[in-house]
Amino acid sequence: MKKCVPVICALSLLPILVLVLCGCAGPTVPADEDFYTSHQDEFVRENRDFLVQSQDGFIVAREAPGAADEVGRLEHNHICYVYCTYELNGEHWGYALYNNWSGGAHFEGWVLMSQLLALYNRHEFYAEHQSSFSLYTGNYDELRAADEVVLWAWPGSGITEGTLSDEDFSNANFKIEETYQDEEGRKWGWFWLPNTPEPYWICLSDPTNSALPGSFPEPFTWVGETPIGYGVLESDDPLSGFEGG
Repeated sequence: MKKCVPVICALSLLPILVLVLCGCAGPTVPADEDFYTSHQDEFVRENRDFLVQSQDGFIVAREAPGAADEVGRLEHNHICYVYCTYELNGEHWGYALYNNWSGGAHFEGWVLMSQLLALYNRHEFYAEHQSSFSLYTGNYDELRAADEVVLWAWPGSGITEGTLSDEDFSNANFKIEETYQDEEGRKWGWFWLPNTPEPYWICLSDPTNSALPGSFPEPFTWVGETPIGYGVLESDDPLSGFEGG
């Protein structure tokens, strides 16, 4: 079981996280176009957030894995977004987007994955709990009775992601895919919204409560490709779009 920290610790990272996600429509020009063109079939999709870890106070982003040319420096304990990874001589490199608006830094480049810690996301939650999911058999009455329904990143995350009105649940395309019951007996359901890259969760037992308690697992050592759940459709281009969070 992963060790959890109070959600307030995770929320302290969210201003940086939001800035990162706002820029993740996909890189416009890879740091080294020649490397990207010749090796893109070897990239492994990642699309998630990581925490920079370095005793030197920063890590260096390169134009290509193992290259000498420096693109920029990522500060210790800041968040970056990794699109994909590539293995070179037994080391894994990640193609990362880094935003540090206060420091005036914004760039993309290749960083060593050994210098990053992975941040828990909704896909880890899906992989851990999918076996206990059930199909939704209700008629959405609990949602239509609410003025505004709170959206969550995943059950127990403590991270809200906006609200929906009762009109949204009258849409013929709205569908709760599966449900989950947490340890406190609360029932949750996940669904897709049109033109959004990630699914959302609703607490069906308490849909309007934005103060539900939550905890956030501590960052952990990356050990390989991130699990992708919720039936995410993937592009042929490992650097297109984003499916993190």
